[in-house]
Amino acid sequence: MKMQANRSFLIALSLICCLPAQALESELAQVKTAEASAVDAKISPRAYVLKVKGRALPLKAATIDGVNVLGSPIVTLSLPVNLSGYVKKGLNELVLDYVSDPKSDLLVTIERRTPGPKSEEVAKITIPAGDSKGEIAQKKISFNIAADEEGRQIKELTESDKKAIISEFENYYQIVKEHRADKLKALYKTALDEERKLCPESVQFFEKVLNRESQVVRNTMIQLPEINKEGLSFKIEGNRVRLFRENNKPLLVSNEIDVAASSVMFEIEKKSKNKAASKEAKKSQIKEKLVRFNLYFTKSQNARENWVLTLPPNV
Repeated sequence: MKMQANRSFLIALSLICCLPAQALESELAQVKTAEASAVDAKISPRAYVLKVKGRALPLKAATIDGVNVLGSPIVTLSLPVNLSGYVKKGLNELVLDYVSDPKSDLLVTIERRTPGPKSEEVAKITIPAGDSKGEIAQKKISFNIAADEEGRQIKELTESDKKAIISEFENYYQIVKEHRADKLKALYKTALDEERKLCPESVQFFEKVLNRESQVVRNTMIQLPEINKEGLSFKIEGNRVRLFRENNKPLLVSNEIDVAASSVMFEIEKKSKNKAASKEAKKSQIKEKLVRFNLYFTKSQNARENWVLTLPPNV
């Protein structure tokens, strides 16, 4: 009925304007395409990341807009930290709390990334070795973000958003319960494909974590109880939402099983010079269970702004 009404309106309009209805439909389609292109241009993928080279003893915090994006103190940092959900247009300030390593400079850089990834340095600071003389010191990095150049942000969660996230959690839980490792990887595919264009280093690392989780999920001896949706909480962390349970309780926890150490000892054997000791270790049994305290979700452009599972912001 709605389509017929729209077509009738176009025909009537064509009579007034002395234009064929088909021509008006074509004009309308071009306008819609132009509008869609304008929207796509505004939300074209970009990310702002923090990179750290060198050592600190430690780098205690890197705080932007009141949030420590590191999560906890670090000595070295091999992966970029995604700042996209924390930066805003105009002046931004990243505050570093650190204790210098007496033998290592600390180079802190903020990059703007677009698909490729193509990187553009936004700001940087070099903290010389021994700068803080064994005490906690602080430095600030200021940088500007032009209007419409911010990263994607999640500013608030509606009840509809929360229901959608819980629905995705239920889907994840059921897939794990059914030992469907293939479907588990598929749940992350959309978000990881998008993230790979901007932060391939983080995706590469997270895929190793996901492969290990999939290995555990395949084991049919691993069993989960019925899902419990009580005490679930949501927290916006940058351009992601963390789903967790109140009072530091896990989102899910399986039974504990005995597994052969051989399934997790192959890397140790590669590096071990004592082959006899590594072979003996492989014969032993270790305890294993599946525990998840947090899951992260984001809105995907490729999935029509639906919520999907993604990697943590500071993986």
